Amino acid sequence: LVETQKLAAGAWSKSIIGRVNSRGTFASCNKPGTYLIAIDDSTTVPDFPKVNGVPIYSYGMMIVTVGDPCISQLYISHRGHVAVRQSWNSGEEYQEWFVQYSSANKPSAADIGAFSSSGGKVSGIIHADNWIMGKELWERDPNSGKEERAYSPFNKPSASDIGAIANHELAFLGNGGKFQDCLLSGFYKVGIADIATVADAPTRFYGYGILEVQNSNGVVSQRYISHTGQVAVRQSWSDGGEWLGWNVVYSSTFKPTAADVGAFPITGGKVNGDIGTKGKLILGETDNSLLKIYSHNTAHSPIYLYTFGDLHTGGSRHAILEAADDKGWLWYSTRLTSDQIEFKVNGKIIPNDYSNFDARYVQDIRFGSVEHSAIWKGYGFSDTPPYVITAIVNDGNNEPDTTSRRPLQKLINGTWYNIGAL
Repeated sequence: LVETQKLAAGAWSKSIIGRVNSRGTFASCNKPGTYLIAIDDSTTVPDFPKVNGVPIYSYGMMIVTVGDPCISQLYISHRGHVAVRQSWNSGEEYQEWFVQYSSANKPSAADIGAFSSSGGKVSGIIHADNWIMGKELWERDPNSGKEERAYSPFNKPSASDIGAIANHELAFLGNGGKFQDCLLSGFYKVGIADIATVADAPTRFYGYGILEVQNSNGVVSQRYISHTGQVAVRQSWSDGGEWLGWNVVYSSTFKPTAADVGAFPITGGKVNGDIGTKGKLILGETDNSLLKIYSHNTAHSPIYLYTFGDLHTGGSRHAILEAADDKGWLWYSTRLTSDQIEFKVNGKIIPNDYSNFDARYVQDIRFGSVEHSAIWKGYGFSDTPPYVITAIVNDGNNEPDTTSRRPLQKLINGTWYNIGAL
């Protein structure tokens, strides 16, 4: 573990460890690693690399290696310039920048002691065993004496002459063909009317397009681009003996399915996990759509919740909201033709709190305290609510003597009230 830590301590970071901006210096980059170079004004950086006094492109990456006391800096611009320099005294002094020649930094004819193609003067002597004529240049083989015309804009080499890929199709791939037979580097025209007849065609692809093939010593890469913009690539490491599967590039013309990316299809399906939302969850928004919610519990019957538009178990009512289980409906609400709403329960309603019922319904009735009045030579009782005549007494003579009455009372929410008249 100690040795591993030592090795790790001396390892390169795979991340950017520093950067040089305007008014900075390359000399400040003296630790091993990769630096980001982003200089708006290269004239503010005194040690910026130049070619013939002209600064090269000032955006790119720099790789610094350190082997004390030597520091090596390799700067690569975004446009392909490559410049290197070294210090042999731990960064106190640096050699001049050496900017490599490339397509991004082509040397001039003077830089390499050549004759400019735009014209000029040759200081030395040109020797020609044969001739130099007009727009053509011919050479003679010193062994065979055969004359060959040199390549020029008027005598261009073929792709095979210089080991290049031709810019025209090599062959045609149609019905019944195979992609695996296209092994030579180049372009193949694909025109498959029935894609099912080509066993190794990319699945669900349009059958007309271009096949690009690159073969490097038996390592074959194929890229098929259909006319509709679909792209698929695959490779073989055995000169076409065995192939890896096609990798399809997703795009606006070839979108992945929900199953391809582990998503839920908008056409519907089953979600195996939970669904959480901090906003609205709108279900059954379209006309004549249904919303059915149910829960399966192994200890009880499954419970179903139906909404408007659904017919429970083939019934004829259109419930606004209904609950049911596998034995029948429990309760439902429905709108009548009169636009009134009915709520029906297939059983008893047993609330925990009766207060709203007690305030509206009569719980009991009773007679109140008795009152008596003489009839014989007396006034008796008149018809006065809420009293009810409860007795008429005769002491044995011809006429009644007394009468009795009590008030009729009702009990509502714990309070007794006398009953009124119409």
